Amino acid sequence: MEIRITGKNMVVTEGIKEWIFRKASKLERYVPRLVESHVIVKKEKYFYVAEVTVLGRHLRSYGEGRDKENLYTAIDWACERVAKQLKKFQEKIKSHHPHAANVRRRQPRSKEEVRG
Repeated sequence: MEIRITGKNMVVTEGIKEWIFRKASKLERYVPRLVESHVIVKKEKYFYVAEVTVLGRHLRSYGEGRDKENLYTAIDWACERVAKQLKKFQEKIKSHHPHAANVRRRQPRSKEEVRG
């Protein structure tokens, strides 16, 4: 998965990049075929904001995290929201029905069994 990092109104340090790579790489557990992840970190008036957008096959997921004091916490919140969306997506595409070959079909009972 390709991870792009953008910083607005702040400098993205190596520590921030490392933290983002660690968190974003964990998202592949839920949906293994993710194509791209774009993380935007920015400083607004009183908040640190992290926006995470994940693109995959038939999937686009977005999460935002805000914190007053710590950028790392904002990144964690955004990644948690995206992880929750990916878990939900994974549950939707799972098949909850057993395969027809494995299902034992009820045999029609004969007239003798019904009377007896």
